[in-house]
Amino acid sequence: MKRCATPGAWARCFALHLLPSLAMTLPTAQAQAADVEQREFAVQVDGKQAGSYQLTIASQDDGTTTASSAASVSVKLGLLPLYTYTYRGTETWKAGALVRMDSSANDNGKRFALTAVAEANSLRVTVNGQTRAHPPQAWPTSYWRLPELRPGDPNVKLLDADTGRALQAQLTDVGMEQVPALGKTIPCRHVRLRGDVQVDLWYDDAQRLVRQESIEDSHKTALELTRCQRTPR
Repeated sequence: MKRCATPGAWARCFALHLLPSLAMTLPTAQAQAADVEQREFAVQVDGKQAGSYQLTIASQDDGTTTASSAASVSVKLGLLPLYTYTYRGTETWKAGALVRMDSSANDNGKRFALTAVAEANSLRVTVNGQTRAHPPQAWPTSYWRLPELRPGDPNVKLLDADTGRALQAQLTDVGMEQVPALGKTIPCRHVRLRGDVQVDLWYDDAQRLVRQESIEDSHKTALELTRCQRTPR
């Protein structure tokens, strides 16, 4: 997910960028040519169950990877809803770079529709009809994949997956840690972002998201991987 998460504060968290279920339809030829992996996460806010997040990753022989995500979050006081957030997004990556991104989000009644397209020297981002240029290496706040870490340069440029805002943070490579996931603990690489976002992220040996923790509007939000299923070509 994104900083909460990602566009809207909650979107950036889940980037986050969480619907109860993700219905992803791929053309038959594409499905036959791709490795498809589905990951499901439980979302907690202040230690209480608050929603779910689904991520589907399809990898092609030509090096193209498509990640589709869906999120749904609801925070309640008793039976009274205090906050709701939904998100759907699709990202296409190739050679370690974002090629295209499309997302839609409803952040407690505020709606966003985003399209980002890579051009020669920039990322052209359009949100609710307004277009602006972003750095070509901007990392979406869905955070589903670990970016290439640049030795000696901790500065990271981010693209809010909901609002399309340009964000900045410093990245710290904390190192390897044992992380609860899938009913056990697994070794993951821990990276920390501080700046316009405050997010801790853990990635497995495939450089894919396993856990996310952040503070959003003084609330602690966490995503924990609960299910992972891979369907090889």
